[in-house]
Amino acid sequence: MGSAVDVLNFDPYAQTTNAIIVLRLLNAWLLTYDEDLNPQLDTLAGYELSDDRTTCTLKLRDDVVFTTGKTMTAEDVVFAFERAMNPETGFNLASPSQIIESVSSPEPLLVELKFKGPTSQTLVEDLLVGQPVVDKDHNSAEGLATTPASAGPYRLVSRTAGQSLTLEANPDWYGGEVETQRIELRIFTDTRALTSGLESGALDLAVYVPPRDGQRLQEKFEYLDSYPGSATMLLRVSAITPPFDQKSLRQALWHSVNRDRIVEEVLFGFGGAAALPWGPNSPAQDDSYDDRVQYDLEAAKALLEDVSVAAGAAMVNGSDPISISVMQIIQADLASIGFDLQIEQVDAATFQDRLVAGDFGVVLGQMGGGQLSLPRITQNSLFRLSNNPLWPDGVPPQAYVEAIETLTSEQDEKARQAAFDQLNDVIVDEAWAIGTYYVPQLYMFKPELKGVARDHQNALVLDKASF
Repeated sequence: MGSAVDVLNFDPYAQTTNAIIVLRLLNAWLLTYDEDLNPQLDTLAGYELSDDRTTCTLKLRDDVVFTTGKTMTAEDVVFAFERAMNPETGFNLASPSQIIESVSSPEPLLVELKFKGPTSQTLVEDLLVGQPVVDKDHNSAEGLATTPASAGPYRLVSRTAGQSLTLEANPDWYGGEVETQRIELRIFTDTRALTSGLESGALDLAVYVPPRDGQRLQEKFEYLDSYPGSATMLLRVSAITPPFDQKSLRQALWHSVNRDRIVEEVLFGFGGAAALPWGPNSPAQDDSYDDRVQYDLEAAKALLEDVSVAAGAAMVNGSDPISISVMQIIQADLASIGFDLQIEQVDAATFQDRLVAGDFGVVLGQMGGGQLSLPRITQNSLFRLSNNPLWPDGVPPQAYVEAIETLTSEQDEKARQAAFDQLNDVIVDEAWAIGTYYVPQLYMFKPELKGVARDHQNALVLDKASF
């Protein structure tokens, strides 16, 4: 298979776009999700949440062997959680692990998690699905920089940075024998060379094919698009940057996003239109909100009548042609109703720094995890409960905070549904996180290659793939 993105390291705690290519090939997890987000045991033999939902007891399998040759123990899992809980070492896992008060092993093959308060089952299961198991003697950013040390279906044979990566079936994998015994990942310098490799037959599978090329290739090749809601592009709007501190202007933006046109013309039919920030499988998704946020320039124009300033700035990543095209569509529609949206292109590093700091008026920015338990959205800077860069004094609307707190701790379905409704109401009314589209991530492969899959976060799953 081929990719125009290199794998920079083998640390499953740093779940970057680069690492996701081999994330599920080389690593093992406590739980996994199936296509419908139902939890499935992986390296756990079972788990139990206490009646008061403050403790979760994990029972480990006794046949999990790391690629280092060591059999997994409770000490490895305790250390794995402790690393995740440390903000300096946990990377992507640090934020979701902050619900944990302590972790210990009361006896062999048992691990006990104590939470800081009552925690919903869905949030606990998200935590377990996201937690890799790694040989504790190698479980550090340094130890995993060049060599994996987990227990996935494949193990590393060789790697030449910027050129290739070779994997072979793990003979000790607890999941049984894999279909394909050897995988070679070739790194290409650009997407044109990548798609040429697929078309020529040199590649069986191509990773992250651009939508424009995907449109051309989809008649000849099979493809997998991203898991719905795993990455949602939002129009982030600062409530402290004039003139977007005026709520009526922010609300007008809901009606100024032509989602269908964006999907058709910019994404070439891939991904999908997203109104609310959540994935279609999320319990928070509610189609009844479509009318409230639909593309309607007349409604937007009416809201702009209450706006004192008819111009504002939008920041875009100058190296992201899709975001530029999308913002230009929004810019043109706003201009047609009398608002001048000025586009400022910045380099990628500046874009990322300013995105996290909230140093913008309007920006297109991805949000991950919209398909999972809703409290996880607070890992994103625009949804923080405190130190939120888009709100005065760092404090988002109280109704939003209350809804997230309820969903964190409440198990009663009626109370949770009321919290979902409250969450959607405040997000639509305050209009600081405006859904635009589901971000496509395309895997394209030969029709005769069967069993190719991707998980809920778009990591390739190939243990059943074969010709």
